Amino acid sequence: MEIIENIRAQKMIELAKEACNSIGIECEEYSEHENTLYCKKINAKKNLNIYICAENECMKYITWFYQEKDDSKFEKAARIVSLLNSSNFLGNFLFDVKTGHIGFEIISSYYKSTMHVSSIAEMILSTAVVVENFRGVVFDFLDDQIDETEAIERFVKGVVRHEMDMENEEDDEQEADVMLDIICQALDSINYRYERNNEERTVFFLVQGDDLDFGNLFTVDDVYRTICLFTNLKIKFDKNDFDKIAYATCHASQRTINGGFFADDEGVYFKMVTAYNNSAISPELVNRMLEGACEVCDLFNDKFQDLADEKMTLEQFLKI
Repeated sequence: MEIIENIRAQKMIELAKEACNSIGIECEEYSEHENTLYCKKINAKKNLNIYICAENECMKYITWFYQEKDDSKFEKAARIVSLLNSSNFLGNFLFDVKTGHIGFEIISSYYKSTMHVSSIAEMILSTAVVVENFRGVVFDFLDDQIDETEAIERFVKGVVRHEMDMENEEDDEQEADVMLDIICQALDSINYRYERNNEERTVFFLVQGDDLDFGNLFTVDDVYRTICLFTNLKIKFDKNDFDKIAYATCHASQRTINGGFFADDEGVYFKMVTAYNNSAISPELVNRMLEGACEVCDLFNDKFQDLADEKMTLEQFLKI
């Protein structure tokens, strides 16, 4: 199985090379990680680089665009990354709690699905667009120029999908409706009960975990052309401990292959996103997302609750 997955990953990297060539971006194979491309000078300022990695049946578009060297600001960096992840339907923001690097990743899965060169090209450019809007928000927040409310407002207003090869609004909505049908087909295939909201394009359902039921919400976003799966871990914590919990979510996200954690005033969540633009998404891929989310949430749920209940210190959590 690993050999087959590796062959598929190699084919996806070849498609990624074609995508880079189609939009005039330099790329080279990255020797330190298998099946990875290093794309240079993406944006107009020529100072944004993106890694494209094919692994675990996914294409990952990752950029590390800033390093906070003042460790006294690490909690603040973790806080804004966690909060902005709650407002973002395109990918996951990243904060490496060991090095201070801040980044962003978009993931699109090709598991039993079809992906095209145009889809990869748009993901590369979309990653650049998000970072261009997010970078200034990070700088201003860390320098105390804006508070978190203004940071979120600026981010939400600033993020737009790259307009390369965009369809008209009606086609986008029709495609989103098809994605919603596919999600329901997937849940029907495993006999899950769910609540479908056609107007909001959401599907809510419960999954039985080892200790409790996880509330899950699939959303389809016709602007970003993404399917998002949100899982509520139902973690209760003191609001004064938010920075500690946010810090922990950033660390836990670095330990996952696909998806990431974030926190808000209501609790801790896991989010998995896959882009479907110019791609054929299968019900099998949707169920794979669900299986992956359940596995990760089962792994971290007790640890987050122990941290919230002060049965575990943050230092102990960071050793996970």
